[in-house]
Amino acid sequence: KSKRLCINYEPPTIILEYEDEAELKHLKINVAGYLEKNKHSLTIESLTGILLRTYSSHFADVPTTDLKSIIQKLIHYYTLSDEEKENFKKAKEEENKKGEVDLNRVSEMELEKAKMRMDVDFEMNRVRPGDPEYKHDIQVDFQPTMSSGWDSDDD
Repeated sequence: KSKRLCINYEPPTIILEYEDEAELKHLKINVAGYLEKNKHSLTIESLTGILLRTYSSHFADVPTTDLKSIIQKLIHYYTLSDEEKENFKKAKEEENKKGEVDLNRVSEMELEKAKMRMDVDFEMNRVRPGDPEYKHDIQVDFQPTMSSGWDSDDD
């Protein structure tokens, strides 16, 4: 059963983390040769098809959209100039330092993990009836600091 799908940009590698008989394993697929050989006719569909045919048992439960998303990122990176690659690396380092990730750009598995972490935080901060800090029907007047433009009472 697959657990995670990720990439290394250098060397260009697709990594599938999966469970095999209750043991966590990693399948590392170096795609540098394919990218180099097909650099003038790279397509997401062609590499996806090759991987699905070659590693069909490993990718059986991986959503094709996740695999295509990973491949698209690799192909995009591979087509960057050396200067653009350096800028990309610096941006990734900054992003990792901040700990903020754009959840619109992650795979389905990464999104599910993020949602599970949010659920844990929510449950830890949840206040239920019977809890000492629970207050029923709290009403607060907010003073906006700027106009939103869409909710004015001028109509």
